[in-house]
Amino acid sequence: MHVFDTIEIQCNSKTKSIRLCTGDLSRVPNEWNTDFLLISAFPNDYSPTPSSVVGALNNRGISVRKLSKEKEEDLRAHFYCWYSKPVSDVITEAKDCPFKRLMCFENPITPGRNSTPVAEVGTMFRGLTTVSNMGSDLRVVSSLLKTGDSGHDKKVMLKAMVNSCAHWMVAGLPIETFSIVLFSKGDVEAAKKTYSVLIKHFGDLKSEINELVKKQTEADETGETFDFYLSYSGQDDKYAKQFSKVMKAQASSIRFFDERETLSEESSWQSKMYSNVKASKKVVHFLSPPYLKAAECVEQFNISYCLNNSIGSLLAPLFLDEGTALPNYMKSIQWFNCHKYDMNKMAQAVKQIYNALIAEAKIPRDKMTAESKTEGAAYVPNYDVFISYAHKNKDIMNSIREKLDPSLQVFLDSEELRHGFQWQQAIYESLERSTVIFAVLSDEYFDSAVCREEFHLATAAVLAADKVKYLIPLRSTDKLQVPSEYKRIPTFPLGKTDNDISRLCQTAHDLIRNPNDTPLGKSLFQGCLSQRKEQKLGKNLELSRTKFVESWIKANKSVKVFTEPKGQIVPKYKSIAVLASPASDDIAKAVKLLTAKICKNGSTEMTVSCQQDFQEHELSRIIDSSDVILVILDDKFFNDSQCLSFLNLGLLDCRLSPNKKRIAVVRKNSKSEVSKIYPLLIDNKFNMADLQWEKLDLGKSFGLSKGQINCLAAAILFTLSEKEQQVPLADGRIPVLKNPLE
Repeated sequence: MHVFDTIEIQCNSKTKSIRLCTGDLSRVPNEWNTDFLLISAFPNDYSPTPSSVVGALNNRGISVRKLSKEKEEDLRAHFYCWYSKPVSDVITEAKDCPFKRLMCFENPITPGRNSTPVAEVGTMFRGLTTVSNMGSDLRVVSSLLKTGDSGHDKKVMLKAMVNSCAHWMVAGLPIETFSIVLFSKGDVEAAKKTYSVLIKHFGDLKSEINELVKKQTEADETGETFDFYLSYSGQDDKYAKQFSKVMKAQASSIRFFDERETLSEESSWQSKMYSNVKASKKVVHFLSPPYLKAAECVEQFNISYCLNNSIGSLLAPLFLDEGTALPNYMKSIQWFNCHKYDMNKMAQAVKQIYNALIAEAKIPRDKMTAESKTEGAAYVPNYDVFISYAHKNKDIMNSIREKLDPSLQVFLDSEELRHGFQWQQAIYESLERSTVIFAVLSDEYFDSAVCREEFHLATAAVLAADKVKYLIPLRSTDKLQVPSEYKRIPTFPLGKTDNDISRLCQTAHDLIRNPNDTPLGKSLFQGCLSQRKEQKLGKNLELSRTKFVESWIKANKSVKVFTEPKGQIVPKYKSIAVLASPASDDIAKAVKLLTAKICKNGSTEMTVSCQQDFQEHELSRIIDSSDVILVILDDKFFNDSQCLSFLNLGLLDCRLSPNKKRIAVVRKNSKSEVSKIYPLLIDNKFNMADLQWEKLDLGKSFGLSKGQINCLAAAILFTLSEKEQQVPLADGRIPVLKNPLE
C-alpha cells in the first residue's frame, strides 16, 4: 500500500488525516489497525465480480456474502448501509484479515428517485455516524465509492468524499484517519501514471479544504445565535409548535431556529444546517417513526450528535412514540420520555430542558466542555435520601418528595439522571452514597428487576456501612404480600393520609440530622439488620460462598484439567469476554489457556476475548456479542472508570437477555476494603483468597498460586458446563444484583 498524499486537519488539539493511497483494499497493512473497511454494492448483490472490491476480498477468502448474513446492525432502512460483526468472528479462517469490520453501502434502486453521486456521499457519512459511539480515534479505509461497477465520475466522487470527510471531522465525527484507496496491483509508478489526474486533483483540494474548514470553525463566532434548534419531521409539526408555545411561556425572549431545513442534493456536506445547529445552545429532536424516515432529520441528529462530543450538553431528544425503532447509537443517548405523544410529559420535559439551559448559562461553554470530558461517568454527590420506587407508583413517590425537608439532598431518577450518562451506574453509586433509602414496596416494585436490585443493594449498603445508614421499606398497601426472600427485613406501613407521610419524612430528616435522638433511629432494624457488628456484608457473603465451595470441591475432587487430553466439557456457551484491570492481566491470560484445556476439542469450541487485548471503542461490541462475561475483581477494578463502565454495560445486557447471557465473578482477594459494593452482589461463588481451593489439584499454575489457579479453573468449569436457568420477572427481566441475605 502506498500513500500518494495527505491532507491534515486541525481539530481542537488533534491532527486528523485524509489520505489518498493506492494498492489492494483486500491487503490493507496490518499496522494501519483499520477499524472499518467501506465498500459499496448493489442492493443484496455481493457477486465477486473481477473489477469490484467484493471480488478482491473474495479472492482473499473474505466473503462479503457471508459477512452480510452476520450483520452487527442493519441500517439499510434509514442509512442504506449495514456493518458486520468482527470479521475474525464470522470467518474464522481469515486470521490475518487486515480490517476489523466491513461497512457496506447499498443505495436502493427506486423508480423516480433522483439521488446524485454527491448526495450519496452525504448518505455514506450519515451511516458512518452510527458507529461513532465505538471510539474516539477510528481508522477507516474506503474504496473510491460508486466508481467501480456503478461507474460514477472519479473526480466528482473524490472531491465529494474529501469535502464531506473534512467537515465531519471538524464537526466531531471521531475518525482519526480516513484513507481513500485507488486500486493497483503493487506497481506504484504505473499507478501514478494511471491516477495522475486524481492525484493532482487531491493536491488541489488541500487549500480549498483548509479554507472551508477555517470558515466552518469560525462561522459560529460571528453568526446569529439561538437558544433552541428544533429538529422534527413534517408530520410532527404540531408537537414542535406546542413545544415552542410552552417554552415561550417560561421566557418570552427565548429564540428558536424552527425552520424545516432540507438537504441539498448538490452537496455532500450540509454547511448551512451545520452552522445553524452549532449556533444553538440546545438541539431538540422529536424522535418518531416519521423522523427516522426523513433524511434531513437524521442529518440534523448526526451533526448535533457529533458536536455534542466536542461542545458538550447540546442534545435534548424527546421520544414521542414507543414504536420508534431507534438505531443503537441513538439509544445511547438518554431521552425525555414523551411516549404516545403525551403533551403533559412534553410540558414536564420543557421545564427540565429550560432549567438545564439556565443552569448551563452560568458556566462558560468551554469550561463546561472541559469538565464534562474529565468527569467520565458523571460526578456522584452524597445524598441524604434516595427514593426507590416503581414508575407505576410515581404518585406515591411524589407525595414523599413534596413533604421532605427542602434542605435535604434527594436522589430521584427523574431529577438527578443526566442525559448522556449511564443511568444504571449513576443509580447504583448514588444509592450507595445515600444515608436514608426509602423503598416504596408494591406488586409493581417486586415485578421489576431494577427495583429488586435497588432493594438488594440498599440492604448490602446498610450491612457494609461504616457510618449509620437506614433502609426504610414502606408497604404501599396493607394487603401487600411481600415475597418470602424479603421477609427478614422489617417493613413499615406507608400510611393513608398526608399526615402519615409527613411524619415519615420528618423521621428521615431526624435520622439524618439527629439519629441518636430519634426513637426510630434507636429501634430501626431490631431484626437482622440491627446486628451490624455481627452481621457485616462480608461475613454474609463469606458464609454463603463457603457452603458452595465445600459442595463443589466434594463433587469435583477427581477432576484433572491437564491430564485429560480431550478436555472436560462440551461448553454450553460459545464466547467469553474477560473484564479485568491491568493489575490482573496475568489472570485474564490464564483464562484463555484454561478454557482451551477445559473445553473438549480445545479452543476451537470457544472464543475468549480479554479486555486488555482491545481498544476501548471495541469493548462495547465484545461485551454485546459474548455469551459469558467473566469479571476479575481486584482492588484496582473498583476505581477503574473504564472497567466499571463496561461492567455496567454487561449487567444491562444480562438483565435484558435472561438465560441467554451470563455474568460470573472471580474475586482476587476478600480482605481489602472496596469503594463500591454493587460488584460484590453480581456473583458470590469464587474467591481466590478462600483457602479451601488449596485442597484441589487441577494442574499447572501459569504463574498463579495453587489456590488461585484452582479457583479460576473451577469458575470456568462451573460457568461453562451448564446454562443458567432463571425465571424472568413480570417485566421479562432478571435481577443481576443478588440479595445479600439469601
